[in-house]
Amino acid sequence: MAAVLHRLRFLIASAFLVCTLLCQAAFAENYSERPDILSLTPTKHAELGKTWEALKEAHLEAVAMLAEIYPNPNQEIYFLARDSEYLYDMMKIMAQDDPALLKRIHLLNISRTNMRSTHVKDYLHQEGITEEALKAGKKIVFVDTGFSGTIPQTISEYYPKELESQMQTHLMSSANPSHPSSRVFLTKLNPEAPNLDPGSMHGTILSYEHMPRFTERSSHFEKVNGKWEPISDPGKYSDGKVSRLDSKEFMEDLYQYSNDSKKLFNQRRGEWKKLYTFEQGKNTAALKHELELLAKSEKPIDQAMARDFIELLSKNLNSEAKISVEDLGLKPITISDNSVSNKMYLIKKHPKWKTILQDPSTQIPKLIKENDLLKLGAIADAIDDFEFKAILCTELGNHADKNEVKNFIQSLVKKKSNSYQMSLAQFTFSNPKTVNLKNLIKSMIEDGDQIVLWRLAIHTFNKPHAAEMKDLIKLLIEKGNLSVLNSLIMGTFTKLHAEKMTDILELVIKKADQNVLDTLLYTFTMHHNSDTEKLILQIIEKANQQTLFALSLDYFQLPHFKKMKKLLRELIERGNNHVLTNLSINLSTKSMQTPDYDVFRKAIEIEDQQKRIAFLEQHLGPKTHCLPISNILEKAIVKAEEKAHTSP
Repeated sequence: MAAVLHRLRFLIASAFLVCTLLCQAAFAENYSERPDILSLTPTKHAELGKTWEALKEAHLEAVAMLAEIYPNPNQEIYFLARDSEYLYDMMKIMAQDDPALLKRIHLLNISRTNMRSTHVKDYLHQEGITEEALKAGKKIVFVDTGFSGTIPQTISEYYPKELESQMQTHLMSSANPSHPSSRVFLTKLNPEAPNLDPGSMHGTILSYEHMPRFTERSSHFEKVNGKWEPISDPGKYSDGKVSRLDSKEFMEDLYQYSNDSKKLFNQRRGEWKKLYTFEQGKNTAALKHELELLAKSEKPIDQAMARDFIELLSKNLNSEAKISVEDLGLKPITISDNSVSNKMYLIKKHPKWKTILQDPSTQIPKLIKENDLLKLGAIADAIDDFEFKAILCTELGNHADKNEVKNFIQSLVKKKSNSYQMSLAQFTFSNPKTVNLKNLIKSMIEDGDQIVLWRLAIHTFNKPHAAEMKDLIKLLIEKGNLSVLNSLIMGTFTKLHAEKMTDILELVIKKADQNVLDTLLYTFTMHHNSDTEKLILQIIEKANQQTLFALSLDYFQLPHFKKMKKLLRELIERGNNHVLTNLSINLSTKSMQTPDYDVFRKAIEIEDQQKRIAFLEQHLGPKTHCLPISNILEKAIVKAEEKAHTSP
């Protein structure tokens, strides 16, 4: 009997293992499932938003640059997937009429999660990156979004040291002094980019990297139909949004935009070709003249182009031309402390940290799971890299229910490091698992760094668990400047969990200037409750005529505002002629053509303010809502003076 049971258990276990393997195989994604951009139908999708419109222009600028800065037949451009997929897609569309360029561009699916997996070298060899080709003179340009160039560095380690010079890296936003940036890409997203350190523009690139993707991030390679394919396990390495439908719509829209923009693309490409031709022909005088014209232009994109080319001279072009931004009349950019990464230095100095620094999104959760927080703490003390800190703080938030992790978070707060506190505010305390760490958030608020407070306002307090942090929000209002207040209003008070925070909104009103008041009024168009009218009346007490004008023009078009007769009365009593004209127009609309609004229409026709106020009091009676404190004091003083005059 025992033997039969043992045999039965063995069969069940075997069946379970087979089912598990079959399920994994069924759900595993093959990267070749992502469609070729040229197989899609160009289609305009207007609903994808303004950010995407700017990103399409950014893609065009970057691709035109890459096509002409790396034009040699022996230079092949490898876009690293998934982050650079859309850049590759646009280059492929634009290269349809240029067979030589089309032949030189590739999409290479190498990421942190698969760059050290089995068969990665087989995949690289298949895609044309071989020792034989590199020794024969083939040059590789890896294109990625940002920031340090860890993946290209790891790829280069699979080849002999003497072949490293055959491989270059070009990033959209570089925090590595060895790799150039594409300011022309960044400038379409931020017109101030020519005057900023590209390595500090993490928010722009991170949001781009988290655009909808067709597949999950690849974890390993398998041979499918005789070809090595990047394979992803859905849910295993999930970062950003994965949606085949959304990704396909972005691709179709990019295809349509690219077709519509070929004239501009060719123009931009010609401008880069002119600069490159002068440099290669060693015509430094002509090159400097062209760069000076760009630098003096009032167009940010021209200044970005000038700065990009100056940087390329000393980096990937290894040029003999010695031209600086100062030679062109441009100011040198101060490198931000947050943009300089020492990750590559630490990899070389501490080989034991190498796998962690190269693949933090996989290795940090592993260290936390193994409770090896000593090693993690040592790296955290030494590292100066935005991306690593962002991943670290995200994972700390994900595991904040563990006592050891709570202590680790506390140690980072106590460091009083500006960069760590910013990352904690954005990536850690935004996680609901940190709701019991209010004392640490309080400590950061009391330190009073306004950038940290700003991040708390837009990343932490805008989450539903902030409903349990009302005392901290009050403290933030006390410590924060007007910019923080504005961010708190837009980031937090537009959310449903803030609807009942009337007492906190009153604190905002007391501290607010006119701009903050205007922002606060905007939030009342999004949602409202029984206290909305009371709060707006308090705003009116501090508001100038411009704010009253906005109230009378825009806000009374909304149904819930039309019911606020106390507010309407206050505007009629306080408003100037422009305000009254707007109200008159609103009162003539069909929804307000009822007898109960007749008294307001008649009051607006009275030019004298005091007579207008008296008319309303005669027909509506004394105001029933509480007067603002300033009015109460004013009336109390008047009564006291009257009593003093009548006393014997």
